[in-house]
Amino acid sequence: MLEVWRRRQSIFTDQDVRRMVTLADFATIAIDNARLHDEQAASTAEAERARDALQQQVAVLGRSSRLQQDLLTTVIGGGGLPAITRTVATELDCEIGVYGPDGALVAAHSGRRLVSALPAALPLARAAHDPRTWVRPVYADGDQVGQVVLLQGTRSGELMDAVAGQVAMACSLALLRERAASRARAEAIDQVVWDLLQGPVEHRLAARTRAQQLNVPLTGGLRVVHGRIENVEDVATEHGWDASRTDRVRRHLLRTVRTLEDGRGLALASLRGDLLVAVAADLDRAAAKDLVSAISTAVRRDWPDLRLSWGVSREHHDVVALPSALNEARTALAAAKRLGGEHVFLYEELGIVRLLLGSGDDPDLQTFIDDVTGPLVAYDREHDGSLIRTLRAFFDADCSQRVAAERLFVHHKTLRYRLERIRQLTGLDLSRHEDRMRADFALRLLQVNQAAGESGADEP
Repeated sequence: MLEVWRRRQSIFTDQDVRRMVTLADFATIAIDNARLHDEQAASTAEAERARDALQQQVAVLGRSSRLQQDLLTTVIGGGGLPAITRTVATELDCEIGVYGPDGALVAAHSGRRLVSALPAALPLARAAHDPRTWVRPVYADGDQVGQVVLLQGTRSGELMDAVAGQVAMACSLALLRERAASRARAEAIDQVVWDLLQGPVEHRLAARTRAQQLNVPLTGGLRVVHGRIENVEDVATEHGWDASRTDRVRRHLLRTVRTLEDGRGLALASLRGDLLVAVAADLDRAAAKDLVSAISTAVRRDWPDLRLSWGVSREHHDVVALPSALNEARTALAAAKRLGGEHVFLYEELGIVRLLLGSGDDPDLQTFIDDVTGPLVAYDREHDGSLIRTLRAFFDADCSQRVAAERLFVHHKTLRYRLERIRQLTGLDLSRHEDRMRADFALRLLQVNQAAGESGADEP
């Protein structure tokens, strides 16, 4: 019995082993199939993810390409920063702001949003760490002239990241275009200014027409404003400026003169070295002084150490007379440098000083006489008056109204009336020593000229 059981046990074990081996083979095949299936499924999923990513990238590139084309069309069509911001905000459904070199907002668009989240000034630290904000620099002529800021809307961050540089490039192109137009206008203005001041008569008349085409009318009384930067080289040395920085300061001063913040800028202005000249229309004495003072104040806000001197000509009512006006402004500027530093000097207020400083190209002596005595001579001629004789008697009486009235055999009220009339016609206040000296000297020169004329008439 035992032997039989052992033989059966041996037979069962061999069969079982064969079955086990077969089952093991099947299990191995099943495991391999399962692994292959998992790998195939993973490969399929990866391919689907790659396809989705590729489709997304294609979509981003497509939108980026369309935006780039729209931006180029906008710039080529003459659109500036406002047109660019509108195009970007509409296409990307986002907010966009363009900020100047000082961080102030110069152009913006909020898309369909009623309330803008853009700050009035660019907080660089916060913008740099905000994942929904893209900040890119804007360049023009090699200088960073501002920054563009994009605030993410409904579009993906990937698209925003792709187009941020394109938007900054479009802003740079628009600013370059504006700068080119500004340079062309500035060159045209320079030519107009110097044709008016130094050209022959026909050039001055043609320059007046070109000024009108540049929307700079030359009507009414015309004055020449002449300025000098007294110490720009010293300031440059003190602050370590190179030649390029120093020239930028000069150009900034010229822009300030042309485009003063309150709109009173002198469009017809030009700068050569440290000397500036400009033509101003319809400025009386007070307005001329106020304008020049405002320009100096605006310049000193940026460069407090700069010193400026100014001279202003009389009013002239014809462009043909502008070369003489330039000589007058030069004389006034010389007086400012020698007598008053940074104060503005008007030619008609220089009095006797202008005879000492005047240019030999300008008949300063006769101009001085005419300024003071011309209105009085004309009044006496037209009204059979005695203002010249009254003024001479007043000075001969040591400015005593009582003595002058007695010598003229008139009532003291009549004398007072005549002196008031003289003040109205000449603008001279005979209670001021400077105005008295000016009037007295002009009268004496008039007397010398009249005597010389009478002597010449008596010669054979």
